[in-house]
Amino acid sequence: MKESIKYNAELVIKQMKDLLGVMLSYDEESVAWLDNYIVGIRGDLSREVMGHLVSLLGSFFGECIRRRYGGEWRQTEGQWAIVFDDRNAIFPFAKMSKHFQGDDESILGMYRTIPLVFGEVLKGEFSSAGASVAIPEMSTQEAHEIASLLEVLQSHEYLSRKYRCRGDAYYNIGSDRSSMECHNLGAEEERRAKAVRTKLEKTLGAAGSIRAADPKEMDRIRMQAEALPDPWSGEASDFDDACFCARYPRWTQLIPGLWGAYEKWKDDPRFLQEAPGFRPTNPSWEP
Repeated sequence: MKESIKYNAELVIKQMKDLLGVMLSYDEESVAWLDNYIVGIRGDLSREVMGHLVSLLGSFFGECIRRRYGGEWRQTEGQWAIVFDDRNAIFPFAKMSKHFQGDDESILGMYRTIPLVFGEVLKGEFSSAGASVAIPEMSTQEAHEIASLLEVLQSHEYLSRKYRCRGDAYYNIGSDRSSMECHNLGAEEERRAKAVRTKLEKTLGAAGSIRAADPKEMDRIRMQAEALPDPWSGEASDFDDACFCARYPRWTQLIPGLWGAYEKWKDDPRFLQEAPGFRPTNPSWEP
């Protein structure tokens, strides 16, 4: 059966490429695509077709989990599951079935909150920057709430920087009223962000910090840095995510998609020049 699961997972990759022109791999981006794909098709499926797709896509979803977080396929409680140890397991096929039936929590939501729910179990397998993730035990619902809070925090901080940048630009061109309006909006967004940070600190503890590069190290990095795209091009839409991770490394390393952005940009001089604040300013924000 394990070989059948892995075969089905590979079949999903091949069929999606052949039929839809979509290139999937065993990563969070592919889980996100699959999540939306299921939402788009699940309303018009017969029970037979749905059962077949649960088996096929559940295999792929489970392999995404196994390859990212470890564990092994094992039959437990009468179902095939990714088992982390004798007391901790996750059931991709059961979750896939619920998602096809319109379950509130998506498969992407489950994927993202695995480190929050099984943090201690994954200690030896899932870590970032050489440091293991240590968090209090929490339910799946609580883990999903934490992931949502991080998204809300990032949104408020983004808007705060955007409004303040525009406010400064309006001030420089003599438009005092517009400048004041933007700065007031920025201040309100920052108050909201502060409230979210307080909630996260109470649940997860301190957010941690990342050391900024000194001048000599920056010179070395500039010489050795891999060429990456313009941070504000459509190709590099994850630059702000990387800076968000640098502001809150201990919290954000719990979310694989976010931390992947940090790993991509962490040695780029344009990223490091934002240190220690890591609060980038997008040129397109100016009026």
